[in-house]
Amino acid sequence: MILQGDCIEVLSQIEDETVDLAYADPPYNLQLKNPLKRPDGTTYENLVDTDWDRFSSLDVYEEFTKQWLTQVRRVMKRKSSLWVSCTYHCSFIIGYTLMKLNFEILNHIVWIKDNPTPNFSGTRFCQSHESLIWCKKKGGTHYFNYQFLKKENNNKQPRAEWYLPGPSQLQKEKIVVNGKRINAAQKPSSLLYKVIVSSSKEGDLVLDPFMGIGTTGLVCQRLKREFLGIERDIEQVKIAKQRLESGMIPIFY
Repeated sequence: MILQGDCIEVLSQIEDETVDLAYADPPYNLQLKNPLKRPDGTTYENLVDTDWDRFSSLDVYEEFTKQWLTQVRRVMKRKSSLWVSCTYHCSFIIGYTLMKLNFEILNHIVWIKDNPTPNFSGTRFCQSHESLIWCKKKGGTHYFNYQFLKKENNNKQPRAEWYLPGPSQLQKEKIVVNGKRINAAQKPSSLLYKVIVSSSKEGDLVLDPFMGIGTTGLVCQRLKREFLGIERDIEQVKIAKQRLESGMIPIFY
């Protein structure tokens, strides 16, 4: 099911403890004041530069984070978990807020990209990874598909470092209209596969409150999970519905 609207408002209408797993890829509050230039003077286009990622201050962003996390926590079952994608721009605020809201952090996952965006200015390290915070309600329980993951990892214990292709390599998944990506923060289906297969079972209900163009839904469809996606951008909702109805096969690397 896909619901169009602001996630905080939509979530407030959902009953308590209905969700088996939640995955969120919220706004990162990473707006740059100036265009990002390559060494040859051209502008780097693949930036998150849309209104949904703009906040007037850190306090406003922190309050927004508190509000949506409060609603997600309420709709999560006692035996469930939450994954949150983030970068260094927001991970400290999100982690701090999670702990204040009585979540227990289970792991800090490092998603290492094999083709990251270069640091064009040469003034700092190339940011070649993003993070995922995996957590549960404090005092609650969670599902972890440990034996399956171990088998997939050549019978070795699964680790908290994930080596997966970055967005620039999603040529078969990337949605482009008039030469521009519809969702500059699009995540690869391989990332969602690891999240969903590790923390849910067939038939479970998976929530994505910042659905974007529906990649989480595609993975749920293939893995036989129920899906509840929320997105306020009408264009992205339309594309997500088209992707799900088309039976598009997500790519699991």
